[in-house]
Amino acid sequence: MAVARHERDRPAARRRHRPLSEAIHHDARLLEGFRAVSAKVPSNRNLVVFPDHLRTGSYVEYEWDDAAGMHHTYRVDQARPDGVEV
Repeated sequence: MAVARHERDRPAARRRHRPLSEAIHHDARLLEGFRAVSAKVPSNRNLVVFPDHLRTGSYVEYEWDDAAGMHHTYRVDQARPDGVEV
């Protein structure tokens, strides 16, 4: 998978939301995250989480079934900001 190395290589939707994400991340209240309207599917919402702002006891956990029917659970918390499958 190719990684965009320059801002101009990023999709337009990501370029528009990046300043908002950065501003919220640098907010003095140290918000843990926010919900935003999806640029691709306006009826959907995206959850943006700042792992370095998660407080003790806070976490994000999500689950899915892969194409083979295997169930997965992934968790991001203060101790594991990069996440881990649990």
